[in-house]
Order: sequence, then C-alpha cells, then structure tokens
Amino acid sequence: MKEHSVEHTGRSWRRIMKTGWMLVAVGLVSARVEAQAGRAPVQTERVLVVAPVPADPGDSAYAVTFGDELRKGIEGKSRRQLSVVTKDKIGEALEASGFSRDALLDDNAANQLARFLQADAYVVGRIERNPVPRAHVHLIELRRSGLSGWVHVIGAAGATAKQLADMATDSMENPVRAAEATRECLERRDRRDFRGAKERARRAFTFVPHHPAGAMCLAVVFEAEQAPPDSLIPVLELAVKGDSLNTRPWEMLGRQYQAKGTHEDSLKAAGAFLRQLQADPSDAKLRTGIAALLITLKEYARSREVLDAGLEQNPGDLATLQLKARACEEGSLWPCLVDALAAQYDVDTSLVGKLDFYGKIFGAAQQANDTAAMLKWSGEAVRRLPTEVNMWRARLAAFNTAGMPDSALGANRRIAELDRTDIRPLLGMAQIYNDRVRIDSTVPLDTATLAR
Repeated sequence: MKEHSVEHTGRSWRRIMKTGWMLVAVGLVSARVEAQAGRAPVQTERVLVVAPVPADPGDSAYAVTFGDELRKGIEGKSRRQLSVVTKDKIGEALEASGFSRDALLDDNAANQLARFLQADAYVVGRIERNPVPRAHVHLIELRRSGLSGWVHVIGAAGATAKQLADMATDSMENPVRAAEATRECLERRDRRDFRGAKERARRAFTFVPHHPAGAMCLAVVFEAEQAPPDSLIPVLELAVKGDSLNTRPWEMLGRQYQAKGTHEDSLKAAGAFLRQLQADPSDAKLRTGIAALLITLKEYARSREVLDAGLEQNPGDLATLQLKARACEEGSLWPCLVDALAAQYDVDTSLVGKLDFYGKIFGAAQQANDTAAMLKWSGEAVRRLPTEVNMWRARLAAFNTAGMPDSALGANRRIAELDRTDIRPLLGMAQIYNDRVRIDSTVPLDTATLAR
C-alpha cells in the first residue's frame, strides 16, 4: 500500500501561491465565459477539504481515503451551497511545490493552501483507526462563509474509511444549514438591519446550538448596538464553546470582561486571553501582554508560568526574560528571580560589568538562601569590578555563609585595602584568627612555655 506522510510545506509556499493564483485566474475566465453566454454564475462558498492527520502515521492511507470520500460527499450533498475544491486542483498546487498529490498537511499548511486557493473556508481534522474508527473534523471560516465548528463521528469497529466519511458527510448537513443562516445574518448586519440579523443568527442556533460563526455575527451586531458586556459575554461564550481553537472570540470575550472593571472580571479576562494563547501559542506579543496583565493582578506565579512556556520555544528572548524578572521580583519569587537574571546576563552583554545588576542578583540569591549563587555572582562581580568595595563585601558575605574562613580572610584584607576608614574588616580578620586559637580545657596548660 502506498505510504503517505505529514509534509510541512512552509519551504515552498511561494510556488503554491503562484499555482493558486493560476487556478483562481482559470475560475475567473470561466465566470466571464458564463456571463458572456447569458448565464449568471451561481454564488457558492468555495471550500477546501484536506485529509485529516492520522493519530498513527501507519494509518495515513486510511486518512487520505477518508479525505477523498468526505470531499466527494460534501460536493454531492451541498453543491447548491458549497463549491468544493477538487482533488485535481489540490494535487496541482502540491505537485507544483514538489510534494505528492496525497501529502498530508498540518493545520498551518492547510490554512496557507486554503488562502492561496482563495477558499472561503477549509476543512481539516484528526482521525484515529484504533480501537474504533473516529474522526474529528474541524470547519474553519476564512471569509464570511459561515462554515465553522466541529463534527465528531465514531464508527463501528472495523469501519472502512468510506463508511466513516459517509457518517461525517451526513453530520455536515446541519453545519451547512447553520452556515447559510449565518451568511444571511452577515448580509443583514451589513445593511444595518440588526433585527433581521439577530433573527438569522438565532436560526443558525436551531441547526447547531453553539454555532461559532453565528454567535460571532450576533456579537458584532450587539457591539454595533453598543450593548453592555453582560449582553455580549453569553454570546461570545457560545462561540468559544462551539470552537475553542478560534482565537477571535476569546480575544473579544477577554475585552468584554475587562470592560466590566472589577478584579474578579479582570481575572476572567486573563483566563480568556490564556485560552486564546492556547489556540495560538506562537503569538509572542499576546503572551507578554497576558503576563503583564497577570502581574498587575498580582498573579505572579501564573505570570511566570506563562512566560516560562514562551521561553521553552525561545529561551533567549530578552523582553520575555525581563518581564519574568519583574514578575519574580514583585512576587518575591527569589529563586525564580535568580534564574531570570542569570538568563538575561547570558544574552545581554550590556549587563556585564554593571554594578546594579550584580547587586540585584546577589541580593536575590541571599533572599533565596542560595549559597552557590551567592558565591558565583559575587565572584563574577569582583572579577569584573576588582576595585568595587561593595562587591567585595558581598563576596565576604558569601564566604561567611559558605563557611569558608580562609577565603573570608582574603576578602577582609581586600576590603581593608579598598576602604581604610572601615574597621570592620580588621575586626573580621581578628575574629578569624581568634577562632583558629582553640584551647582544649581537658589538657593542662604548659604555663612555663606560655610565660616564655
């Protein structure tokens, strides 16, 4: 059996884009021919259906067959509402980029291909064959198609890819009807017929109770009517319930909670923004914005967790490290502050030789009771700033904490050399010498020797 693999097509999207525009041009020529013949082209939504990604790579052929059958099924049952991009056109675009016609695309590649082929929506998903066949089909709107949400189907043990695809095709009937009602909502909203728009959105909910695109149309109508947050929030919650991977309703939901202004609602806003980030973890600007919001809400540990997740992807991001240091310092998370400052030092050469930096990281190490860090950073400080007496005092404190009297003696000498007005180093040296003279009371004193 022919094997298929998930291919990441980011390397060749320029070629796909070129092919996509060629295909669009062919479509435009066809439309002009129809117009010249006196036939008005039928307005349908252009939809790209790609094969779902299998949980087990060994089931790639099963996934490709499922995608082919689902494409045929949607085309057959919904031809009045949807124009499905054919497999031949998909194959042409992929082959032009150096990939096989049956390449399995990840979500990002599917999104890019859909845009290049000028689709109004696209269909992706995940599929499992064992222990029983099941498919999770994701409908994603790009341009006012109304097609959105999820379709989940579970087949009997041993069900073929075609049988599972037929089930998915049947389950698409209500989402397609909901999409049609949503498009009518959008049209009426554009005409500022808000009453009619709301009626069409609610009609969409009769087909799919949590239809994301219908809820979003209704939310925008409420915004245009300047409805209060308490009216918008339930509608946006419908949208995210219908598709938790759609970032826009999460962002709008967070803004509405923020508009209410209370601390509790601000925490809910942060929660909504965190769900938005889960849907798009690569959004670095959103990540730092959430972390900053959590700091203002005194949620320091949560802020650190959000930033740490970003640093796993980009360990050397200086802005993230600086914000993490702020969260840790304001939250008195001292070990965290030591780590954040140390990471900054590794990537920001401007910190080398800066007295205030060494003072801050040494102070954090003291607060964290981290003797190793105290020794490390006081050592780095006196190496870079050998005449800075305060750093030698920090070095002395580190030696005393570590129980290193010989090293402490040397630090005391250096402090005495640098600051002759400070008698404490002399007292410190005297104490060290005194501690070294141990009199064992169980042994008789040799008074004759002492007298000499």
